[in-house]
Amino acid sequence: MGYIETYFWHLQELFGDPVADQQDKVTAEWRLQKGNRVITIYDWKQEITPLGLYLWHIGAKSQQDIHDFFEDFPDLKKRWITTTEMRANISKSLNWK
Repeated sequence: MGYIETYFWHLQELFGDPVADQQDKVTAEWRLQKGNRVITIYDWKQEITPLGLYLWHIGAKSQQDIHDFFEDFPDLKKRWITTTEMRANISKSLNWK
């Protein structure tokens, strides 16, 4: 559904300690709920949890769920990039048409 570029400590400061069960290619994951909407923020295929600036993955049922969740976190909202935007940026940087 998208990505957010931020630091581990920033997510930890906002949401507490992540679930760190080392399962299924994820070393850190936050499961966040607002009403009946759930989003997850997680690393993907990292040998160790990234502590520096990292492009964290965001999972949700819809882009609208992510948008609504980030209304309460404007600093994170401006760092959010959708999967479609990411693909367009990659294509542009590689000069694909």
